[in-house]
Amino acid sequence: MNFVKKRTQKQSIDIQENIISGLPYHAAVLPPATMYIYNSELYDEQSIETVEQITDAVKNKSQNKILWIDIEGKCSKDIADELGKIFNLHELEMEDMINLYQRPKVEEYHSHLFLVSRMLYYNKISRTLTNEQVSFFVYENILLTIQEDDEDAFEPVREKLRKSKTSLRSGNAMQLAYFLMDAIVDNYYPMLEEIGDRLDDLESKLLKSPEKSLLSEIQNTKREVFFLRKAIWAERDKINELIRFEHHYIDDKLKIYLRDTYDHCVQIIDIIESHKEISYSLADVYLSSQNNKMSEVMKVLTVISSIFIPLTFIAGVYGMNFSQTDSNGNFAADNMPELHHPHGYLYVLIGMFILAMAELIYFRYKRWI
Repeated sequence: MNFVKKRTQKQSIDIQENIISGLPYHAAVLPPATMYIYNSELYDEQSIETVEQITDAVKNKSQNKILWIDIEGKCSKDIADELGKIFNLHELEMEDMINLYQRPKVEEYHSHLFLVSRMLYYNKISRTLTNEQVSFFVYENILLTIQEDDEDAFEPVREKLRKSKTSLRSGNAMQLAYFLMDAIVDNYYPMLEEIGDRLDDLESKLLKSPEKSLLSEIQNTKREVFFLRKAIWAERDKINELIRFEHHYIDDKLKIYLRDTYDHCVQIIDIIESHKEISYSLADVYLSSQNNKMSEVMKVLTVISSIFIPLTFIAGVYGMNFSQTDSNGNFAADNMPELHHPHGYLYVLIGMFILAMAELIYFRYKRWI
């Protein structure tokens, strides 16, 4: 499936020339945001609180510097509209920015590229898997990123930027976007390792004692594996599209790095498929264990029933209480003469006990118990 969509815009001038002086922006309060300005010689990092600060930063940025604006939180419609005016965004981009359930993709516009990634990580508080959208707006020397939350996997990239002698500091905005996407992909590895450890632990618990609570853990793990699989497949397709994409932001040197990230995606998919098979097999093991447990219970009950069936028959026969005389008081020879035997009760009990023991010995001999 082709994830690159070309949309024509009426505006044909550069982004920085699109900013109109004296734009009537009110001081809208942004989600937590940070601005990074750097090149091979200098580096500056500062917090942003209003849209006006973004406007000023874009206006005053020199051509030999890279500007990265990282917004860590959901944007309201008002803020999205203001960002759209600053960066000359298409209305469909702003819609995708607000509706945070987009599939990883790359779209080409006249002045920039629009990319979407799914960033997955474990929430530190709830220990649940968080599936977050990251939007990239890539210009020649400006990068705008918008996240759903303030937790991310970008800290290794920030550390590279803070170091003076790195290839990242001398690259363009698209190279920075690549490093951020690569950090998103690399963040899958620790999650997969944690899921693998959890599957091993569940397997050990299932073999010892297949409790009902384990089934919910297995289902939760299967759901997480499904989320990972869905996200990384789309991310792989997006990276593959960028490799084959012809754009002056993406040179041959960057495509080499993109191929490396593509290989990581393929490796992650292989691991996910393995975890998927294990999680399904664990569910089968749980169901099989429950069936075996039920079979053992039914086996015991069947043995007990088999033993008591003949004993119940004997007790039923001697519980009929037929009289030994007829209606005229004459002796009836065929009506259970054992009822008046002096030791009949004892003999019947002994006979029933011997019969039960014989059945147990026979069942044991046949290896039924």
